[in-house]
Amino acid sequence: MIRSLFAGRYPLWCVFWLLGFPIFVIHYLGAGCGLGNHDCGIGDVKLMWIILISGIATLAMAIPIWRSATNYQGPRFLSVLAKMYGVLTALSAVPMSAAVLFALVAHAVTGGA
Repeated sequence: MIRSLFAGRYPLWCVFWLLGFPIFVIHYLGAGCGLGNHDCGIGDVKLMWIILISGIATLAMAIPIWRSATNYQGPRFLSVLAKMYGVLTALSAVPMSAAVLFALVAHAVTGGA
């Protein structure tokens, strides 16, 4: 099933709307909660883990979305939009995930001090 997903054998709408977009929303809501100066009810370390894991999943989902868009037989502009989504989410998720990873490592090394 995972091999088929990464090979682009599933329909684009399924990969995008059922997997890719919800993971994207979790990642960016977590990042927005972490960047905002309001209490989200989640501890800082837990929030960083949510951002990191959903960021990695967002990056991983860019591959099946790109492959499904390549195999898409519908209107060409939808395929192009899906590929643009994959590139833009990857470009924005990499720095966010790297920053959170750095913060988690710093937290582990210093003990949260």
